[in-house]
Amino acid sequence: MAVKLKPNELTKRQWKICEAVHLGMDHYFLNSNRDCRPLTDKDMAEAKDLLAKLPKGWWQENQPWMVCKGYKKKGK
Repeated sequence: MAVKLKPNELTKRQWKICEAVHLGMDHYFLNSNRDCRPLTDKDMAEAKDLLAKLPKGWWQENQPWMVCKGYKKKGK
């Protein structure tokens, strides 16, 4: 059985590299839209390992560090 990882257990950097690999990008933006960083081979290997452990739809969960926090979940 594969080890599962929750999206909120990722660091911001891990989340961003996973997002970039998931979207087929060759770069990611860490702190702002001006902070464009290339995905290294090491980043891609780490992201692929993490993606195998994340549940389907992992990218849809808002994270505390995300800029747009105005969305409320139903029932909360």
